[in-house]
Amino acid sequence: MSKHSFVLIISLLILCKAHSQTEDFLKYKKLYPDKDAVTVRQVDNATISFDKLGKLQIISKTEEENILLSERLVELSENYIHHSGLIKLLSSEAWSLVPDNSKYKKMEVSEMEDFKDYDSDIFYDDDKIRKFLYPGLKQGAKTVLKYELQYLEPWVWTNFHFTGGNKPVDYMEYSVTFPENVKIVWNIVNGDSSRVKFSEVKKGKKITYKWVAEHLPQIMSGESAPNYRYYIPTLFVAISSYKTENEIVSLVDGHESLFKWYMSMVKRTGNNANPEMKILVDSLTNGITDEKLKVKEIYHWVQDNIRYVAFEDGYAGFTPRACQSVFTDKYGDCKGKANLLKELLYLAGIKSYLTWVGTIHLPYKRDVLPGKIVDNHMITTYISPDHTYYFLDPTSDFLTMEYPSIFTQGKEAMIAISDSIFEIHQIPIIPVDSTCIYTKMNLKLDKMTITGNGNITLSGYNHFEISPNFVNKEYDKSKDIFLSFFEKGNNKFKVDTLIFSKMDQRYLNGSIDFKYQIPDYVKSLQDKLFINLNLDRNKFFKIHSLDFRQCGMFLYFKEKHIFKFLFQIPDGWEVESIPSNSSYKDELFGYEISYKQIGNIIEYEKVLIENFKLIDLNQMQTWNAMVKQLEKAKNQSVVLRKKTK
Repeated sequence: MSKHSFVLIISLLILCKAHSQTEDFLKYKKLYPDKDAVTVRQVDNATISFDKLGKLQIISKTEEENILLSERLVELSENYIHHSGLIKLLSSEAWSLVPDNSKYKKMEVSEMEDFKDYDSDIFYDDDKIRKFLYPGLKQGAKTVLKYELQYLEPWVWTNFHFTGGNKPVDYMEYSVTFPENVKIVWNIVNGDSSRVKFSEVKKGKKITYKWVAEHLPQIMSGESAPNYRYYIPTLFVAISSYKTENEIVSLVDGHESLFKWYMSMVKRTGNNANPEMKILVDSLTNGITDEKLKVKEIYHWVQDNIRYVAFEDGYAGFTPRACQSVFTDKYGDCKGKANLLKELLYLAGIKSYLTWVGTIHLPYKRDVLPGKIVDNHMITTYISPDHTYYFLDPTSDFLTMEYPSIFTQGKEAMIAISDSIFEIHQIPIIPVDSTCIYTKMNLKLDKMTITGNGNITLSGYNHFEISPNFVNKEYDKSKDIFLSFFEKGNNKFKVDTLIFSKMDQRYLNGSIDFKYQIPDYVKSLQDKLFINLNLDRNKFFKIHSLDFRQCGMFLYFKEKHIFKFLFQIPDGWEVESIPSNSSYKDELFGYEISYKQIGNIIEYEKVLIENFKLIDLNQMQTWNAMVKQLEKAKNQSVVLRKKTK
């Protein structure tokens, strides 16, 4: 080869490489012009095999490549790998590809950090994170991450989400390769599942299932949105069974197999109630003959005296700690607290049952997804002599017996009636009338300032959630909390006196008496006064933009707000006009505003109703129409004029 030919080839290679580098950037910049970064490619492959002893092995390999389309380096500056005691991180490597004249310069990640990931809303807490910090990033740079995981327990290998989170994804692939003696069960739920294309290939004695999605948008949830799992395509995949030389071994094969696995974890618990536990139970139930009242006393003792602490690893993350350990240490996670409550009730001669349930962030049905993906929480179920089910969650500190925890309402509970018998029971959703904030205020006019006194009564979940914030707080701190929840009129609203009642009593409504003033609230023009009696500053009833939103609107509980404001017409003034009444009634939400003059008092009453936990995008259009009408009604004022002599 001549020298000139060699130089020409090298030059062409450099030009091709530079062209490829520029081409990549321009390609994705054109496809995603308003995005800062894109996941170019994410490929996950799980391989199922058997070791020399015939034990199942599940190894997953992941490759992820991203490109930075803007100068917002923070969009790709770091990445994470989640692993745990039962999901072992076998290997990992990461690097940046930084544009450098005519080529990419590879820069290995040297900054890595391993730490624990704590989440109070999980079934176990041994999740660990490896964090990577990518060096040398600038516009056009790429980041690459490769890692390998081993699933030590088939029950924890269950799902894959087709999303790049805050980045769009150009290409995403998940596949599982398995021998022909393994049976795989799978399903895709939620979101636009039509985006995900399935294919199957058999090669020799191995089968590969593959799911591919392209051009996935980034998550665009919006305010008051449900968890992303509600609207992102989720692949559930699991090993249903496998054949050996002698038998067929069932794994994820319906409710029965899941319950059997759960009970295998419970049998590791090692309960051995100590004498102090019996002494406590006797002291709590002394003189009480009604079984339900006994349950109430014991349940509330666990709520009040056992702190919630999630700390278990590996299989212990699915196994309740022994009741005597939780009792002695005075702390436990959801399983430990539920197990202790069950054993204390047993010492009182009362049957109760460990119960598995998914919180509101897991929008999955047991019949659709029969695996562990549906559950992340444990509670205790008590069935009274009249066959009423009480779903007792000791991790919710201030609940009464009659209310399930906010985040388990409407969920399907798996109740362990015995070691071999279970029930599936839907936890009720508390009706809208049971949870209310009732505000009553007397209004007097002192020059241009509104003054008076008022009362706020909290019931249901509003009592359970708000009232504890005021217990054992200094007055100034209580005032700040009060204003954050209940500010009225405008930002000049001042509270002079606060008196709290029953805030620490579960079975009585919380009550707050207060005196207040709102300077510069009334508007005057010539010989007229304009007073807007809508003092409420409710921040939830507002119009939501639907332009890029991918999901509906979510509430933790149904509730009602009632406002009754009594305005005293000042001496020397009379009513010129009162706004018309207004209302909007829908099965899921609505409002009603009414005015009434009784002597020298104008009575203003407003009711806001949120009778849903989740509405879709179409229903949000109706919501916005309702709020638009409400805003118009709220802006109306009472007009007073000076009396003529």
